[in-house]
Amino acid sequence: MPGYALTSPLLFGEPVRPAVRYKAMRDSLNLVIDKFKAGGRVASAGVYVHDLVHSEWTGVNLTEQYDPGSMMKISVLMYWLERAMHEPGLLEREFEFTPTPGLNLPAPRIEGPHVTVGQRYSINDLLRYMIVHSDNHATSMLTRLMDPDRFLDLYQELGLVRPGRGDTRHPMSCQDLSAFLKTLYNATLLDPEHSEIALKLLSETTFKEGLRKGVPKEVSLVHKFGESGTPQDIQLHEVGIAYAGEHPYLIAVMTRGTDLETQEDLIAELSGCAYRGFTKQP
Repeated sequence: MPGYALTSPLLFGEPVRPAVRYKAMRDSLNLVIDKFKAGGRVASAGVYVHDLVHSEWTGVNLTEQYDPGSMMKISVLMYWLERAMHEPGLLEREFEFTPTPGLNLPAPRIEGPHVTVGQRYSINDLLRYMIVHSDNHATSMLTRLMDPDRFLDLYQELGLVRPGRGDTRHPMSCQDLSAFLKTLYNATLLDPEHSEIALKLLSETTFKEGLRKGVPKEVSLVHKFGESGTPQDIQLHEVGIAYAGEHPYLIAVMTRGTDLETQEDLIAELSGCAYRGFTKQP
């Protein structure tokens, strides 16, 4: 559809089984994970890759469950854009930022601008802080303003298990996680205009480790990372779409370990492996 740089509206069906043509890629992805596990560098990892041209896929450890943590910022983004489709002017509505009483949020992984107490921000502003700068306080305010039942219904519309109201953890696999970007790319929940808005924000994230290190600088990348867990069980995840010429593809990686930098290196290696597999680079 002309006029959209990142969105490719499509009604598609996905095969039940992994693609035979990507067996070599799957073997390579598996070898990378085994290498990191053998050295005790990670406890576990799962990776899912999806060919957005042929709607075929493959992956490793696809039944492994992880805590998605701040990856769920994508679903918060989709909630507000879905409402904006039906409520003109919603994204321009302004609110004064006040922190949630008693809520202690972790410092963001990446340094950057953040919301300030007492300042007024539009929903558009808060979405940008949440996605581009991974501002947890902006996320907290956006979630306070949501209708929780309408938000949880979003999961069902994506074909995912609906979390219980008040659940602080909602285990997901990397294949589950892929549903958010896949739906945005194909504009199957939001219309093309609002899907494009979401993907544009995700293309501006300032996190440069992980997936970004695995593809050439000239390749456009829409992506979001997330962390959760404890110092003894660090979970680092990332999902993205690489616009590799005429062969765009989606990749979702979820990891568990004890060292963030090592887990970033693993995600970067898996990213490079997928890029080479799809583009046939040496």
